[in-house]
Formats: sequence, C-alpha cells, structure tokens
Amino acid sequence: MQQPYEYRYPQGTGPSAPPPPPKAGVIVDPKYCSLHPVDLAIIRKVLKITDGNFVITNAEGNLLFKVKDPFFSLHEKRILMDGFGTKVLTLKGKIMTMHDRWLVFRGGSTEEVDLLYTVKRSNMVQITTKLDVFLADNIEQKKCDYRLEGVWLETSCFVYAGDSDIILAQMREKKTMQSVLFGKDNFCLTVNPNVDYAFIASLIVILEWPVTNLVLLGRSENGKSSTGNTIIGQKYFEVNLFGRDMDQRCKMFKAAIQDGPIINVIDTPGLLESSVSGDYLSKEIMNCLTMAEEGIHAVLFVLSITNRISQREEFTFNTLQKIFDDKILDYFIVVFTGGDELEADNQTLDDYLREGCPEFLTRVLKLCGGRKVLFNNKTKDKGKRTKQLNQLLAHVTDIRQQNGGIPYTEKMHRKIKEENDKLREQESNIDAKKLAEEDSAMMKQKLRVDHDQTMNMMIQPIMLKQSTTTHEREMSHIEDTQTMKMMVENALKQSAMAHEREMSQLKDTLLLKDTQTMNMMETAFKENAMVHERDMCQLKDTLQLKDTQTINMMTQMSAETYERQMRQMKDIIQQKDRLTMEMMEKMMENALKQSEIAHERGMHHQSPRKGKTCGCNIM
Repeated sequence: MQQPYEYRYPQGTGPSAPPPPPKAGVIVDPKYCSLHPVDLAIIRKVLKITDGNFVITNAEGNLLFKVKDPFFSLHEKRILMDGFGTKVLTLKGKIMTMHDRWLVFRGGSTEEVDLLYTVKRSNMVQITTKLDVFLADNIEQKKCDYRLEGVWLETSCFVYAGDSDIILAQMREKKTMQSVLFGKDNFCLTVNPNVDYAFIASLIVILEWPVTNLVLLGRSENGKSSTGNTIIGQKYFEVNLFGRDMDQRCKMFKAAIQDGPIINVIDTPGLLESSVSGDYLSKEIMNCLTMAEEGIHAVLFVLSITNRISQREEFTFNTLQKIFDDKILDYFIVVFTGGDELEADNQTLDDYLREGCPEFLTRVLKLCGGRKVLFNNKTKDKGKRTKQLNQLLAHVTDIRQQNGGIPYTEKMHRKIKEENDKLREQESNIDAKKLAEEDSAMMKQKLRVDHDQTMNMMIQPIMLKQSTTTHEREMSHIEDTQTMKMMVENALKQSAMAHEREMSQLKDTLLLKDTQTMNMMETAFKENAMVHERDMCQLKDTLQLKDTQTINMMTQMSAETYERQMRQMKDIIQQKDRLTMEMMEKMMENALKQSEIAHERGMHHQSPRKGKTCGCNIM
C-alpha cells in the first residue's frame, strides 16, 4: 500500500497538503469541499453512535456533524446532521440480513431518486476492513468509485480513489494524556483539499456502526474461550494445553466476520466455577454489561459433549434468570463443543441428544427456541469452520428478527450507559478547558473515583439477587437434604415392615409347603409301592414265561445237539475203525512176510548137516 502524503503544518495555521487528486470532488454538497486540508476530530469509545452522542468536530473543536440514532431502530437507520441539526445524509443499513451493506441518501429521504451512493463491505479478514463505495450512477457496480482500507481497531484507515493508490483521507491515532490515563482513543481524520468531508464523515459513521455483542457463558473446561477464538479466527482468549480457560476477568475482542457482521465477543471466565464469590460474580457481570453497552444480541451458553452437565450449569442458568429476567432466554443459543468427538464416531448433534438428553438441557433448549449449534474448535478445515460459524450467525439473525432488531437491555444496562456517558462528557469538558496537565489529571481522577463509587452502588442489587439466589439454593439444598433424610428413614421403616411381613408370609408359605410336600411324598411313596409291586408281578410273570420258553428251547436244542453229536461220533468211530482194520491188515501182512523170510533163512542153514533132524513146529 502506498504511504500517505507527508503533510506540513505551518506555524499558526491549519494543515496543508498537495493539490487534490483529479478523482476528488463534490459528492454531498459543495460547501463540504475545502481548498485546504480539513482535520476532523473523532473520539472513539468515548462518543458513541447512540442517542445522538456521536459527534465530529474540526481541529478547533467546533461541531461539524452529529448523528441522530434511533437506538432500537428496526430498519438500522442513522441520520447525519450538521451542527445546526439540518439533515445532511440518511444512512440505511441492511444489517438484518447479516450482510453489511448501506444505502446513503440525500437529506432525510430514503427514496431511490435521492440515493447518492452505496457502501459495501467487500472484504473482512478479522480486524482488517475494506469498504467499497459505488456512486448511484454506477449501476453494474463491477468497479468501485472509492474504497476504504485499513485496520480500524488500530486506527490506520485510508480512503482511496477507486482502485488506485491515490489517498483522499487518512486517519491516525492522536495520543493524549486522557488516552494514556484512561485508555481512551482519540483520532484525527485528515481530509485532502477539495474532497467532500461530509462523504468521508459518513464512512466513519458506517465504520462505527453498532456491532453485534455476543456473550460467552460456560464452565472453564467446556471450551468456552476456545469457542471465542474460533469465532474471531485467532487465539486471543487464553487457554491451556487442555483447552481450559486461563483468563480470570471478562475480556472483549472486536472482529469483523467475512460476509457477516462486526461483532464484539465477550468472554466471561469463571462465572460458573464453584470457587467464585458473590462479589466477584457481581463485578464481572457489571464488567460484561459495561462492555456490551448497547445491549446483548446473543448469549452463547457453552456446553461440552465430553463433560457431564452438572448442577453448576443449572444453578448459573437459574441465577441469570433471577438477576435479569426471563427475557434473557430470548437471546440464548446453546453451543456444544467437542464436534471432533462426534465426527470420529460418525454422529450428529441430534444423534447425541437422542441418546440421552438431561431434563435440564431439554428445558433450556425448549426455553431458547431450540437454537443450538455444534462447534469443532480443533478442526483446521476452513470450510468446516466457516459452516459452523454461519450456523451460529444464522441463529443470531433469527434472534434479531424475533426481537425486532432490539438487543437485550434492562434497567442496569441503561444506568451503566448513562453513567459512562456522564463520565465521558465531564472528561470532555475538562479537556475543553485546556487546564494544566496535572490539574486535568487530578480532576479526572476524582471523576473516576466518583464514577467507581456509583458503579459499586449499582452492583449492590446484583449482589443482593445473587446472594438471595445462593441463599435459596443453600436452603433448598438443606430442605432437600432433610427431605431426603426423612424419605430414607421412612423408606427404611417401610422396608423393615415389609421385610417382617414378607418373612412371616415366607414362613407360613414354607410350613404350608412342607405339609403339602409330606403329603405329596407319602402319596408318591404309596403310588410308587403299588407301581413297584405291579411291576414286580409283571416282571415275575415275564420271567416265568421266559424261563419256560428258555427250558423248552434248551431241551429242544439239547436233543438236536445230542443227536447231531452222536452222529458225528458214530461217523468218527466208524472212520477210526476202518482205519484200524486197514492198519491191522497191513500189520498181519507184514508179519506173514517176515515169518516167511525167517523160515527160508532157517532152512538154508540146516541143509549141510545130514543125520540131524531139526524139529520145527509151525503154529
């Protein structure tokens, strides 16, 4: 980006600058185009665009413009007037659609014929702002006629001609003792010669358009601060490695969501912790209301699907209803963290709630119209982060539409605003007196002390309500304890009586059953004896019948066997006799042969011996 011109301020005169660029000229009225550079004094966070308190002065402190602001305007309309109250421009914002676009008309008109230019926020990368300006005759709006770029929160804004690097106006922070002591931010907007400074002033009004205030509530371990960081797109709210909140006081971060609203995210750590004192709680609620001075557009009640919903959430929910009123529920959105866990289990938020939704959570969802959204604070997927943020903003849009664009406020809000405006006005008056720095600081310090005392007095009703709620809770706890004790005692007595009665019934039942059992056993024995006797008779008859049949079979079998064996014996004997006869016959034949041989041998030996007679008896 090209650096702005280096302006020289001659002694005793106003700022001077090089000749104006050719693109500059009359847009609103020629009287707002000066031949010399014009310094516009703006005090942001001190003079707000509410209730006609936003003003723009020149370097001498003369009033140039002021804004008439219908604080709860449904149509989001602002009227820029000159120092005499004449309507110069009417700015109509299309904020209800959550897409920031403004139509700027001449005077107090909103007719199309009086349309001068359209302003659109073309790019929002968190705190970096870009506004594109299209003149009425630029119908196609393909190329802007003017643009504003810079970091508004760091007071480094420049107005350029079209898409060139020619600077028409620039804004820089102007440090004063007031800003050093009390954190107030004073700014000086320098407009080049022949540039319509009413037109430039209207852009500043648009930049200071009321933001959407989102308040985070929840336990430290529920991922509340991490949710705040996810919404604003950067790590501003401190958390430890386990995702637990580290901040001990309310903190606010202003951011501009791409294609969405400018938002204030207010983190309220510690309000649900058991260790929080009533004094601390009251002061932090006061700080929260002070940060959301124009009202609360949505309360984000942060719960975690990984942590059990405890009585602390229920107590805090009931406390908020007591401190404020039931109207606060019209601005509630329940934000569930731990979306990464459900994604890992392939579950949706509705699946998780169907598995078992506590009675307290069911009641909260019903009271806030069922507005709920699931956040995954660990995902790096830009598409997923954008989707869940758009779902949240859609609920914010729904809340704005249902409540007519009116944020949540109550008497405490208005008192805080009145006191803050009073302090700002008094400090501004001290600055206007141009006193010595030390005297100015002392007077402002006294104003601050008085202001703090007034604010402490305003805390008292909150502390009283909180104390009353705590006392009611403690009494309710005591009553519940006593009631529980009585219930337990009655239950024990009833249990003892029931036990005694049951034992008596059991004894009678057992006696009766014993008698019945004995009778049944005696009858059974008799029946068994009869059956046994009958069975034995049948068995005896059966055995006798079987014995007779067996004897007959054995007799028949013995006769047949004997006869068969005798035949076999006879055959064997006959066979043996035949073999014996054959053997005897062979033996007789052998004996005869031997006898004949022996006889022949004898006769042979006796033949030479004549005269001797040898007797031989043949048998």
